[in-house]
Formats: sequence, C-alpha cells, structure tokens
Amino acid sequence: MSQKRGIRCVVDYLTTVSRVAGARVGLLGICAGGGYAIKAAQTERRLKARGTIVANDVGEAMRRWLPTTANPYRDGGGADGVDARHVPRRALDIR
Repeated sequence: MSQKRGIRCVVDYLTTVSRVAGARVGLLGICAGGGYAIKAAQTERRLKARGTIVANDVGEAMRRWLPTTANPYRDGGGADGVDARHVPRRALDIR
C-alpha cells in the first residue's frame, strides 16, 4: 500500500470514530513522513491542517542519489569486495 493511500485510509477511519471531530482532522509528518504528508495533502481535501518537520521526498532523493553512487548490493561487492551472494551458506547460518 502506498503511503498516500495509507493516509487516506487513516482519514477514512478517523471520520467514523465518534469521539473524533471528522471536520477537524489534521496531519503532521516528520522526516520522510513530511514528504508523504505533503503528497497526501495535495489530494486529500478532508485534511484541515498540515504540518511537516524536515520534510523529505524519499523517493525523489533515492532516484537522484542512487544512480551516481556505488551501491554494494547492486554492484556485487562492498568496500571489502565481498559479495553476499557468493558467501558459503555455513558462513551465513546464525542459529
């Protein structure tokens, strides 16, 4: 489920709770949640207040960061040259 859809489901639920004023539902997002809050608020008109702290669009940040950065999981090895796909199973067995 996408974060926007999850937020919409929460608003759906909150508007059914008798002790919640459905016409006064707000949203606060922190860090990545701030980015999700902004995206959700663009289409979710039932949100009457929106707030963010250090809002970050994680998806956009990853699209910009990953293509230019070495990724040990994608490139087949980290700084030590070890590729987890080729480590013998007994070395990974933690029991």
